Amino acid sequence: MSQKAKWIIGIGVGLYFVWMFLHVLLPILPSPWPPFYWALPVHGQVIDADTDQPLEGVIVVAHWELRDTSWTGSPEGQVAVMEDATDGKGRFAFRWWRPRLRWRFWGLMRSEAPGLLFFKSGYQWESCSNHGVNHVYFPFPSSDCDGAVIRLKKFQGSELEYVKNVEQLDRELEFVFKYGCFWKRIPYMLVALDQESKRLSAVKGYRTISSLEDRAGETNERWCGSFMKYMRRYAR
Repeated sequence: MSQKAKWIIGIGVGLYFVWMFLHVLLPILPSPWPPFYWALPVHGQVIDADTDQPLEGVIVVAHWELRDTSWTGSPEGQVAVMEDATDGKGRFAFRWWRPRLRWRFWGLMRSEAPGLLFFKSGYQWESCSNHGVNHVYFPFPSSDCDGAVIRLKKFQGSELEYVKNVEQLDRELEFVFKYGCFWKRIPYMLVALDQESKRLSAVKGYRTISSLEDRAGETNERWCGSFMKYMRRYAR
């Protein structure tokens, strides 16, 4: 390890203990613990709710969200965002991710994290998360959804009702545009919603499912690069 790296680590550890000391004196300051989160893996299977057959190509998004510690519990950022698609046996998996700094510091993960979202065209989208809303001070969060079998049901309503259902998922994904460049972590989900937007645009009463062109205006090109250029490799 270089001398410079040792200095950086030493300064970081020193600042952490100063922060811990100040938190003891002034409990209104954000807790310094945990300084990082390091999630346990999550895996499961998605099946058709009517036939019990495995569903291939279901897009699964997982996110570990930070919320402020007040009674409102408003979102403050994301520790990690990941995406996977089910294989021929309907299986999905999210592996261990490396330790990640708890940023922003005034937010804490809550016990419902991670949140999982499941989408396949023509089906009613589903979600899965842990129970409870307590803040998590343990740095190794696990998921109650690990090992779960998720049942997706084919949408039975009208096209307009289906549009409204997909719009709800579209709004759920706003978090990837609010905190940095997390949209880069879910390209296939964004492409799938873009395809639904174009496919359903002729439905009478159609409102808004975000297209890629719509989402491009929500990104910070200076920090994240060109949204459309990045997404072009996935939109084929």
